[in-house]
Amino acid sequence: MIETCAVGWVKEAITIRVLAQEMVVAGLDGFELMWVPGLMVLLSFLNVDSRGSLMSFKEMWSTWFGRLEECMDAATEEPSSFERAHILIETTIQWRIDEVVEIVSQNRVFPIVDQEVELVQVPAVE
Repeated sequence: MIETCAVGWVKEAITIRVLAQEMVVAGLDGFELMWVPGLMVLLSFLNVDSRGSLMSFKEMWSTWFGRLEECMDAATEEPSSFERAHILIETTIQWRIDEVVEIVSQNRVFPIVDQEVELVQVPAVE
């Protein structure tokens, strides 16, 4: 659900696993991280309240992110082009998706490059 997501622009190069570990050490839990091109990270939380808690504590998130925003930009909401798009899907496939598929529209064939990005899940602490 987009309501439980945010996008963060990391301040410095860091691996997604190290970033997740640092966030857990700081007291956060119950979230998923996924790299988005351009040193951006998609954060997905268990619920809106969890996302709101992090967003309201700039002192905490500013450790890792120069900017943190709710996750819906104008280009995604109202695309002017379909040259590039990022979508989030859930699948039961056990291997990394990295292939070219062809889509046929109005008797034209369009090659589409599918590339999976790394997702790190941090379980909620009960």
